[in-house]
This record gives sequence, structure tokens and C-alpha cells, in this order.
Amino acid sequence: MSFGEPLTLKFFVRLQRFDLGLELLFFFGLALRFSFSQVSRFHMDQETRFDLFNEPTGVSWTCWRDGCSANSGNRLGAWQAAGMQSLVTAVRSSGATNVIMLGGLNYSNDETGLLPYRPADPANQLAASFHVYNFNPCKTAACWDAEVAPVAEAMPVIAGEIGEDDGSPNFINAVMAWAEPRAISHLGWTWDTWGCGGAVLISDYNGTPCPGYGAGYRAHLATLP
Repeated sequence: MSFGEPLTLKFFVRLQRFDLGLELLFFFGLALRFSFSQVSRFHMDQETRFDLFNEPTGVSWTCWRDGCSANSGNRLGAWQAAGMQSLVTAVRSSGATNVIMLGGLNYSNDETGLLPYRPADPANQLAASFHVYNFNPCKTAACWDAEVAPVAEAMPVIAGEIGEDDGSPNFINAVMAWAEPRAISHLGWTWDTWGCGGAVLISDYNGTPCPGYGAGYRAHLATLP
């Protein structure tokens, strides 16, 4: 994947976190079946990016990459968590060469281990997935300089979720002002009609922007070449 691509619409296929009270990664078999099923459907479209797993948290970087035996402490008991390497391998074994997005730890807000634990990819088509909201630990330019900028110097970074819970565009404006000169693309959360006032971009599916947050994001996009 090249740095600084022109502004175009990309499609993301994402394996979402499970709502099972787990703070680990994901079930090994289910994750691999998803990878194969979605890759077979979308791999002919090179504009589609595969976001392998949304917002991993609660595991070590070794488990993130290599998988591990996990125990959630609830009725599910012990189970095997897949690692990013197994998912990258599954995607590439299908013949797909699409860009693969890798979200870091702490709900994709921690990128500190991504370079030393980066999975091997024969296609060399990996991108870092960074999520940032005004309530995340890494939410300042100083943190982004220290933790995200070094990653962006080594591989493409996609801020796949940016947002704030106060209904204003002030925080995302700061994120975009920092990210764009570094060729870091961004996607505002969320294009849904969940009610304006938080991190919701639209008030209806005609695309009417929510006052403040949604209108601010739309106005910024309109300034881009």
C-alpha cells in the first residue's frame, strides 16, 4: 500500500468484537471462517480493505499476534484466541492481496507494539488501524507524536474511527489537523441515525448532518482536494 493516496472512497470489511463480556480477542474457528468467507466475497475489489478485528483489548501483544489460550472467567471457560498472524495468513492463502488493517490494543487506541509485533505479510499490504476519541487514553498531539507518528513513518496508518461524545467537532478537527499532513486518513464515527449530540454524523439517511459534530466533519471534508 502506498503512502499519500488521493482521496477516494474505500470500503472496509470488519470483524466486529463479540458482545460476550470478553476483553480478549476472538474465537479461533469463527474468526478464520469469517476471514475466508469475506475474503472470497470481496477480494476481487482492490478498493476493499480488510479490517481483521475491531478493537482488540485485554491481551498481550504476543497474544495479539500469535494467539493464546484464554479464559474469560465466565460460563464459556477456556478457549483458543486467534492471533493476527493466523488471520493475515488465512487472507493471503485465499489469493487476496487487498490491504489488511491491523487494530492495536486498548480498543485500537494503543499502537505501541504494532511495529515490533507486526505479522509477516508476503503481499506487504498491511496498514495500522488507529481509533481515537476524546475519551481515549491516547488523545493528545503529544501522545500521537510519541506513539502513532513512528508507526506512520514505517507503514500506512488509517484512523478508522475518530469521534467525540460532546456533539462538537473540536476534537476531531484537532485529530484531522494532526493526521492529514502525515498522510494518515480518517473516518468519522458514525454514519447512523442514533440521535445527534454525540459521535453521530447524520440525523437521517438522506445524509443530513447533525449540528456541530456532523456538520463540522462534513465542512472539513468539503475543503479537501
